[in-house]
Amino acid sequence: MANFIKIIQASLPTLADVFTILASSIAIYLFLFKRQAISSAFKVLANYSLQITFSELNKKIDEINDLNMGEQTDMAEIVNLLNDIVGQIRGNKILRKQCSEILARIEIAVGNTKRLNEPRKRSLVSELRESLRHISIENFDDLIGG
Repeated sequence: MANFIKIIQASLPTLADVFTILASSIAIYLFLFKRQAISSAFKVLANYSLQITFSELNKKIDEINDLNMGEQTDMAEIVNLLNDIVGQIRGNKILRKQCSEILARIEIAVGNTKRLNEPRKRSLVSELRESLRHISIENFDDLIGG
């Protein structure tokens, strides 16, 4: 029995090396011959992540739309939601680049809440919604190869 254990212990490093070579060979094969499929899978994952972000942002936009700047408690919630949106857009490199103009206007509005009124809030919300819709369509078009 002791000899059997010694044989197994002696063969484990060799077996590990064989499995490492096998795994490396599979990785090289996939890289050389399945690059397009792997690239497509990563694009789908990136698009899914972006779609989740769009969904979250649209939910926040809808919440802002339901609130009224004329009510003090609603105003505080609107400012909080706008700050959430600013942070989420800043944290996403695609949105940060493509929404820089609306992002700057939202930051100005949030920085000076005395200038933020119901018409301005509605304008910001509509522009943000349209910007996100446009980016979503562009992203989908890129995904399908259009």
